[in-house]
Amino acid sequence: MDWQALARSRAEIEIPFRMSSAVITATPGTSLLGMQGVSSMSQVFVTASLSGHSTPKVRVRPAYPGQGVSAYSFTADGAAPVTISWAGEISLENNKPGNWQQSRSLLFVESPPVPVLTPLGNNEGVHFDDYIVVFPTASELDPLYVMFRNRHEYPV
Repeated sequence: MDWQALARSRAEIEIPFRMSSAVITATPGTSLLGMQGVSSMSQVFVTASLSGHSTPKVRVRPAYPGQGVSAYSFTADGAAPVTISWAGEISLENNKPGNWQQSRSLLFVESPPVPVLTPLGNNEGVHFDDYIVVFPTASELDPLYVMFRNRHEYPV
């Protein structure tokens, strides 16, 4: 498959599996996973693509060189686009605190060793916001599947 040509032409392709997310809420008065005070959380799921159904295909888009060595960025489509930036390895030993931002940490991430496929009876209510990001040939990086959380899950 010529990923560079697909990215240049902003192609859309079918792939066998897709990823999406949903907010799971607990029944009022209960908690999720037995954790006190946790009433909702985001869940990422993997599902088989339904060929020929109304599910849109996966968009193939290029990553562009960014600032610095081995730096790339990709901006999603849409009215309020999200940009992802990648940079080469940073040695924290030589990097002074304050020169980098510490990301917010998650309380936990739980994932089975083999992903569980979530069957979808119909695609109503299922939202896919995913891309295959293709890096410049000189980077020698493989294309990367990127899934964004359902925009309805973001706080207002």
